[in-house]
Amino acid sequence: MDIEEMKKRFDALNTSLESLDDDNIRLIRQVEEGKIKSAQTKLCGKYRIFVIIGLTMSIVMPVFYRHIFPLAQCIGFSIFFLIAAMMDLYLLCGVRKINYTTMGVETVARKALFYRKRHHLFMAILIALCIPLLGSLYWVFRDDTELI
Repeated sequence: MDIEEMKKRFDALNTSLESLDDDNIRLIRQVEEGKIKSAQTKLCGKYRIFVIIGLTMSIVMPVFYRHIFPLAQCIGFSIFFLIAAMMDLYLLCGVRKINYTTMGVETVARKALFYRKRHHLFMAILIALCIPLLGSLYWVFRDDTELI
């Protein structure tokens, strides 16, 4: 390899490096402007929406559906949605505390796995709570075959 060929390769590497710098600057601007969101930010947004829906439904059930469902079912569903909202709030706070810029990779992975397991545990609990609620609705509307 002669000196001229080395100069050409060096110039090509310089051009490539400048292009990467420009791309990095563009990506940093997009992140700062909020156009690019991390998976953590998206997940926190979804949990925030579920918390709002759960709290809203815990209020809406006894207020608007008291004429359709018996009081016991309205209270049961209200408690169910309140429990679901509190579980999502717990997950939201936990996921939000994960700081992948200052924590080590092992710590971040351990916390992410912990909250994933909690999510699955909460899903199992909510499914177990939902089965008797749906069964009670079946019992209340057992004479209305079209609804069932």
